[in-house]
Amino acid sequence: ATWSSLVPLSFSFLRFAYIAAVVLSDAELRAQWDKEVAMMSGRINRMRQALSAALQEARVPGNWECVLKQRGMFTMLPIAPEVVDKLKTKYDVFMLRTGRVSMCGFNAGNVAYFAESLKACL
Repeated sequence: ATWSSLVPLSFSFLRFAYIAAVVLSDAELRAQWDKEVAMMSGRINRMRQALSAALQEARVPGNWECVLKQRGMFTMLPIAPEVVDKLKTKYDVFMLRTGRVSMCGFNAGNVAYFAESLKACL
């Protein structure tokens, strides 16, 4: 059995707590989970590095240290809501008006597009 086969159609918190207990208490399932978490977090970190490099390469004005300093699936970019609106309407880039963007939405094929689009909107 794999841990993903344990996920039921019901999404109650108690069910997820049960699944977590099963996965974390079984050495084989725990090893698989650890491997998958490492792959996921590694990809997010690589996308942070790629986005940072793309912003620098495009010479996007501003301080973008936040991309590498922040952790997790999201990054708060220091951009105004009006800039976010322009990104959406002119370049089909979607993110929260607060500047919060999902790092999971980036890939090697779109970080340069995002950087160039952002530069054009600033």
